[in-house]
Amino acid sequence: MSDRFVGLLRRHRIRRRLTQEALAERAGISTRSVGAIERGAGRAPRPQTIEQLATALALTGDERADFVSAGHALFWASRRDEGSARDVLAEVPPRPAPAQGDMPPRQLPADLPDFVGRADEVAELCSALSCLDTGAVRLASVSGPPGVGKTALAVHAAHRLAPHFPDGQLYASLRGTSDDPGEVLGQLLYTLGYVGTGLPTGLDARAALFRASLAGRRVLLVLDDAAGHRQIEPLIPSDGSAVLLTSRLPLTGIPGITTIDLGPLDAATAVELMSRVVGAQRIHAHLAAARQLVAICGGLPLAVRIAAARLAARPCWTVETFTDRLADKRRRLDELRHGDLALRPGLELAYGALSPVARRAFALLGALEVPSFPEWFPAALLGTTPARGAAALDELIDARLLETLGPDPAGRPRFRLHDVTRLFARERREAEIDQGEWADGLSRLGLTFLALDRLACHRRAGGLLGGAELASRVTPAPPPSAAAAPIDWYEAERETVAVLARTCLAAGLTALARELASSRAKAHEGMLSAG
Repeated sequence: MSDRFVGLLRRHRIRRRLTQEALAERAGISTRSVGAIERGAGRAPRPQTIEQLATALALTGDERADFVSAGHALFWASRRDEGSARDVLAEVPPRPAPAQGDMPPRQLPADLPDFVGRADEVAELCSALSCLDTGAVRLASVSGPPGVGKTALAVHAAHRLAPHFPDGQLYASLRGTSDDPGEVLGQLLYTLGYVGTGLPTGLDARAALFRASLAGRRVLLVLDDAAGHRQIEPLIPSDGSAVLLTSRLPLTGIPGITTIDLGPLDAATAVELMSRVVGAQRIHAHLAAARQLVAICGGLPLAVRIAAARLAARPCWTVETFTDRLADKRRRLDELRHGDLALRPGLELAYGALSPVARRAFALLGALEVPSFPEWFPAALLGTTPARGAAALDELIDARLLETLGPDPAGRPRFRLHDVTRLFARERREAEIDQGEWADGLSRLGLTFLALDRLACHRRAGGLLGGAELASRVTPAPPPSAAAAPIDWYEAERETVAVLARTCLAAGLTALARELASSRAKAHEGMLSAG
C-alpha cells in the first residue's frame, strides 16, 4: 500500500489528536479498517471510504485535495496490480436484469422488534407507495430533526411494503452529505449484477443504466438520510418502482412526492418504548419517574432508546436514579450515550453544515433558553441586518435545528429549539462565543424589547413619539409591525421578556434587567386595566 497515503492518514489523525477508534467512529467505518490502512495491509480503501476519512479528519482546500488524490491513486494502482483476477472480472458481461429464477435483492436493514407507535404515518406511507396502478414511480419522504426516528419508521414501513415489490428491495445510506451520488449508483448497479466493463463510470451513464435496469419491474428503493433534491434526482428509477426517502429537510420540491414530517413521540408511546427495552414490570413500578424521564428526553425516540438501554444495562439502578443523573443539564448529552448510540453526532453533523452566521445564531438562541421567540430575534442577537437574520433563521429551520410554531396571539410566527437541541446549542455558546459577545447580544436584544414596549405603550395611548425615538437608537431597528397590536404583543412576549430579564441579570446587565422587569410589570398592569 502507498507509503504516501498511509503517511498522510497517520499524520492528519495524530494532528487532530484522534485515536484509530475515534477516527473510525467519525468516518462510519470499522476500527479494524483504519488499523489495516495505517499498517498498509489488505486492499486499498475505496473512493467513498477515502472521502469519509477526509471528512472525518476535517480536511479542506488543498489538504483535502492532496489526501483524496493520494488515496485515489492508491486505489487505481491496486486495481491494476490485481492482475489476471481483475481481467477475468472485467470480462463479465453486463446483466440488465436478474435471470428468471435468480434471487431478487433483499437489502432492507432488520426491522426493529420493539418498534412502537407511528401507526398513522405507517398507514400513510403504505397507502402512498403500495398502489402502482398508474405505472409512474411513486415517491414518499420522511423528514424531521436528528433523533426523531426517521430511519426506524422508513425501515418498518418498507418491511410492511415488501410483499408489494416482488422484484426486490434496495437500500442505500446517503449519510446526510452532498456527496456525488455516482458512488451510490455504482453500489446499486453492482447489486443488480453490473461489474467490470458493465459498470459505467460517469454519473449520467450510471443513472440511465439504473433506470433501464428497473424499467417494468416492481422494486422498492429506500434512500436513507438524503441531503437534498439534487442528490436524489439521479437515483429516482423509472416507472413501476417506488422510492422511500428520509431526510432532515422536507423534500417538498420533488414532483408527486408524499411527505411526512415526523415529530417526537407522545408520552404514552415513549413510555411504552422504554417498557419494551427495560421490561414492563420495572417501568410500571416507577411510572411517574418514567414519565419524567421521557419528558427529559423530549420524546425523541433515540434519546428514549438510549435512556432505556442504559437502564437495561444497570439492573441496580431505579428509574429515579437515572432521572437524577440527567438533572444536570451540562452533563445530560454525555449521559444520553450508550455504546455507539448517541445524540451528539447527529447534532454535530447538522451544525457542521451551517454557515458561520447561522452557527452563531444557533449558539446564542440556545443559550438564551426562552420558550419561543419571534422572527426578528436572530438579527438583534447578532447585530446584523434583518435580511441576514432571516437568512440565518431559514438555514436553522432547514437543518432541523429549529422548530416552527404557529402564530402567536399577535398573529406572528414563532420558533423554538427542542430541549435536547438546546443543550447542544448552549455547549456551542460556551465553547465558541466569549462572554463579551454574549453580553453584547443580550444588550441589543433587551434594548429592542424596550423599544417595542415603548411603541406598544404609545400605540395604546394614541401616539408614537417616545417609541419611535427609542427605536431609532437601536441597531438593528426593531420591526414596528411587531407591536402593532399592543395587548396581543404583551401577551405573546410576557414569558419571553421574563426569561430575558433573568438572563441579563445573570450576565451582569443589571440596569437592563431592571428595566425589562419594570416594563413587564407595567404591561401586566396595563392589560389588567384594559380588561
